[in-house]
Amino acid sequence: MGKNYDYIVIGGGIAGSFLALELSKSSKVLLIDKGPLLGGATGSAAEIITLQLPEPFINWAIESLNIYEEIGAPIKRVEAILATDEKCAEKYLRILDSANVESWVLTRSEASRESGLRLRGSYIYLATLDALLDVGRLGNLMRSLFNLKGVEVLEYTVVRPKNIRDLRVNIGSDKFEADHAIIVAAGAWSLEILGIGNKRLAGSRLYKCEAHSVDIGKKVKTIFYEDLSGTYIVPESPTTVIVGDGSNNIIRSPEKGLVPSPGSVYEVLEGLSRAVADVENAIPRTSWAAPCLISGDGWPIVGTVPDLEKIYIFTGLDGVGLMIAPALARMLSEHLLKRGRLLSGLNPLRKVEPWRGPPEEPPEPYRLGC
Repeated sequence: MGKNYDYIVIGGGIAGSFLALELSKSSKVLLIDKGPLLGGATGSAAEIITLQLPEPFINWAIESLNIYEEIGAPIKRVEAILATDEKCAEKYLRILDSANVESWVLTRSEASRESGLRLRGSYIYLATLDALLDVGRLGNLMRSLFNLKGVEVLEYTVVRPKNIRDLRVNIGSDKFEADHAIIVAAGAWSLEILGIGNKRLAGSRLYKCEAHSVDIGKKVKTIFYEDLSGTYIVPESPTTVIVGDGSNNIIRSPEKGLVPSPGSVYEVLEGLSRAVADVENAIPRTSWAAPCLISGDGWPIVGTVPDLEKIYIFTGLDGVGLMIAPALARMLSEHLLKRGRLLSGLNPLRKVEPWRGPPEEPPEPYRLGC
């Protein structure tokens, strides 16, 4: 005998967790995840929430920040400095101004002093007030909110959900049914769980996300982005920082994205060295990786799944999930509960060519700004 819910959400990362929370305002919700909550790609994120994004991503990021504040999420506002060229700086300034986000231009000496980094190169330095999110503490908060709102959380270990048809989910011998919809928000595992296989939606591709902790022997005071190489620096401890470049190699399965690529930290440091002298003698400490999913145009994939009635997919957040997932979860929840509108640009069936991999630049949201 199966258990019935209004909605079943599969995936307890940032997307699935916030969707379950939104739906629980008026519905009985089951959240299924392999555990731990906010693990997977969410748990491997650099914890940045940037506002230096193109439209409508910047609007989603602003709304997400408001949602984080609504629930009392552990957020710390931090100055962020973007090193870019003059043409891109003008475009970013127009976008930020249109979204009513305060920004200011710094000289190199000012940017060096505020960041604590020895900066070099010919750049325009654009500053905003971004944020860092403590994902570990957020996971504890979400558990408390789920208990309060009555969201049932089922963590499985080995057996994955399968046979998602007719609003039923089987996990081993256990059967669960949804009266209204099942939403698969399992990141890079979403297509596999749905059994879609190679029928890629919206030109989607799997690739490996990586980040690295390195010791540069000094304290860094701000987030720093090098726009032309897509690299970043995030303060971590008195002498260490987290560095990354957002994307890496295309992979064939999510499992292939769990192990860091040998030498990838040095590629990131090389990209950063154009703008930051301090990384030349950086000492790598540890690296981590997670599988990520990117659509062919860099936009999220949110909507109904072809040939599967009342089955939805919520994935393709590619590198900016912490920044936009809460806002998109609210949009999808309103669609499910009130038949609110979903943007056509998020449609899983939109026709776009898939990213072909390096050396072609990926269509990541932060790269779409310029």
